[in-house]
Amino acid sequence: MSHYVSKLAEKIQHWNRHLYGRRGGALLVFLKIACFSLRTLAGTMVAGRPSRQPVNVGILMGGGLGDRVISTQWVMELIRQHGNGNVCFFLMYSGGTWLFKRHYVVESDTVRVLPASFQRSHRFDLLLELNQFVMVKSANEKRLMRHAPGLASGLGRARAVSLELCNLYYHEHHFALSCLCVLNGWSRYDLMGRCGLCNFGRQSVPRSNFDPGEVGATLERLGLGRSCYVTIHSGVGEAIDGRRATRCLPLSLLGALAGALRQELGEGIGLVAIGDHQSDHVPGVTMDLVGSLTLEDSLAVLHGAALHIDNDSGLVHIRHSMGKRSLVLWGPTRHEFVGYDSDINIQGGCSGCMWLTPGWNYSCPRGCPGEDLPCFRGIDPQAIAAQAAQAVRRAGEPLAAGRIP
Repeated sequence: MSHYVSKLAEKIQHWNRHLYGRRGGALLVFLKIACFSLRTLAGTMVAGRPSRQPVNVGILMGGGLGDRVISTQWVMELIRQHGNGNVCFFLMYSGGTWLFKRHYVVESDTVRVLPASFQRSHRFDLLLELNQFVMVKSANEKRLMRHAPGLASGLGRARAVSLELCNLYYHEHHFALSCLCVLNGWSRYDLMGRCGLCNFGRQSVPRSNFDPGEVGATLERLGLGRSCYVTIHSGVGEAIDGRRATRCLPLSLLGALAGALRQELGEGIGLVAIGDHQSDHVPGVTMDLVGSLTLEDSLAVLHGAALHIDNDSGLVHIRHSMGKRSLVLWGPTRHEFVGYDSDINIQGGCSGCMWLTPGWNYSCPRGCPGEDLPCFRGIDPQAIAAQAAQAVRRAGEPLAAGRIP
């Protein structure tokens, strides 16, 4: 019941934001609540155990691509510490299931990767939801104590921390949560580790599995097989209603940066723009692959780059899980909370409005236009290009031990 109530609260919040105030909006919200409730009730009535294992753990993986990459690393550590013949783990993703099957999770009889819809018709002994932190949705304590005492021993703390963070996340607003983390020096990994179900924090090791042979074949097909190149990405693309996300790099900065990079890197090193169809085309690059590649091909290009230049996007988290560096230009989000110490982190003149208002991701809280966001002012393209060139020369070095978000 608690899981239903929390999910319904999330749905109502979303529907009110997008429907309420429009003509017939209140009626639409009511009808959506009724449909969601009936579907949830029907699913609960026919729900069965997903496997014959004594303990079935369901883990809902939400958020953006970067959030799911970080959450997957926490889950793999949970499985490493508590996986045994009695426990079966079901990782249920809100999107990109194939990516995590292929490059992050080794499936077995006790570890399965599934779409989020799998949860509707199954009953779990422990149900967790991962996004910014670990939330305990439901638990069969007796069964856990009998068959998985290690998980059961951390359940009390996990529930207490989950309740504390949920109060901040849902009632005081997300911004309070990020302020609490920065105040205490907690990174994203530290925040997830606080739940107590497994040892996890800033020293956690990046995890991914990209086959070098497949990556090399893809790069050969794209004409990058023997090239030394730097990838550049404009950002996360469209946020809502066609508006450009505030995290995206301004086009004027992108153009100046591309010119400075080509001058600093020289003719022997290519500059390759990547991204989906919502990303911006970067002027002045040597190869523009924006919108022309599958995600799998884009990740191969990302893997082969000597350096990746981006803002706070999922590609930065995937790049880090490959054990490789990025140069990240931070706008409204906080690199202390979301970033990696092993990366080169450049913060502009104004920062910290992440989650400050409901619309921070597509509208500057100070009312500044998208091409003149104060958080990107003061970033010097020439200085960035010099740091990028130095990083390219050190591209073969392993990541230094340091803070993981």
